[in-house]
Amino acid sequence: MTVRSPSRLLAFLALAYLLLAACAAQREHSSVAPATRPQPVTVAKLQTMLDEGEAIPVILGEMESSGTVYRLTLAERDALREEGMPAAILSWMQESYDRAIRRHPELAKSNDRWIKVGDYWYGGLPAGWPRDWVSGP
Repeated sequence: MTVRSPSRLLAFLALAYLLLAACAAQREHSSVAPATRPQPVTVAKLQTMLDEGEAIPVILGEMESSGTVYRLTLAERDALREEGMPAAILSWMQESYDRAIRRHPELAKSNDRWIKVGDYWYGGLPAGWPRDWVSGP
């Protein structure tokens, strides 16, 4: 039978303790929930903001900061225009879509990366897209 010296045993126990502590810290860190996705600034929300008298630059700022991309059909755009949606907002909605499709043409071919809220389809950060898909030049 081999007798170990107390200093070797203490060193071994200290190392084991440090390894267990590191594993616990890693497990705790990896279980932290990812950042919550922003909610899309929906057409209904835009209409509510307009009805409440919100300034168009403020609305555009909220649309941009949310990272929402709007996928509207021509008929939907025409209907929104007839309902009084300002041209600046409609233009921003179209540009958000055009910019995303230029960068990632596959987005135009499938609903897989889009979410439907009410009657409209939305993409961008609310749909889990990377930020560089929705911002920049």
